[in-house]
Parts: sequence; structure tokens; C-alpha cells
Amino acid sequence: MTRSLESLLNLKRWREDEVKSLFALLLKELAIEEEKLEALEAHHGLIAQKLCEGSDEMVDIDDIRRLQQYSEQLVMQIRHQRAAVEAQDRKVEDARALLMEVSKERKTYERLDEKMRLAFEHEEQRKEQTNADERASIQHGRHRGAD
Repeated sequence: MTRSLESLLNLKRWREDEVKSLFALLLKELAIEEEKLEALEAHHGLIAQKLCEGSDEMVDIDDIRRLQQYSEQLVMQIRHQRAAVEAQDRKVEDARALLMEVSKERKTYERLDEKMRLAFEHEEQRKEQTNADERASIQHGRHRGAD
């Protein structure tokens, strides 16, 4: 019984390690998506600033239109990237919930394993004590019989 519980506990530990790795990977991917979003937003901020300044360099109306179209494209890319960040964030939260669940399972099996180990040790001590008592009783009987 303890062997099967031990192997089951090892499976639970392996599963937890697997989910931890998945969680770490998803966190890394989330950070990458967030960096992309920050870069797009920063770039859009520069373009918007350039449009608002109306510097002497941009007197040409075609340049202003192109810059405005580019700004609109950036806004669309930012929206798509925000959606990607939100989707990745949901994946991370799902993995976090799964990790909590498998960790809880592993801890439950560890507690059960510990209880079984303690019960086994207690039973072994009880058997040893019973054997010691029987030996003492036999020796005491021999000494009484010799008298």
C-alpha cells in the first residue's frame, strides 16, 4: 500500500513540476507581449507628439496625412496587442489556478503519506513492545520454574 502511495505521490510531484514549468513559460510570454505593447504605445506617443507639434519640417500636407494614417495603424496594432496581452493574462491566470490545484493535491498526498508512515512506525513499535513483553514473560516463567 505504501509503495503505491509513494509512486502516486511521485506522480503528483512530477505533475506539479510540469505545471510550474508551464506557468513560468506563460509568465515569460506575457512579459514579452507586454513589452511589445509598451513599445507600440511609446512609438505612438512619439508620432502623436510629432503631429501635435506641427514642426516646420512637416509643412507638406501629404507628410501629415501619411503620419496620421501611420498613427491610425499604430492605434489598431495597439488594440490587437492589448487583446493579445489580455489573452495571455487569462492563460497565466488559468495556469496559476491549475498550479494551486495540483499543489494542493500534492500536499494532501504528502500528509496522507506522512500519516501512513507514522501509523506504520507506531505499529512496528507496538509489535516490538509485544515481542519484548513476551520474551520477558517467558524468561520470568523460566526463572520461576527453576526455583
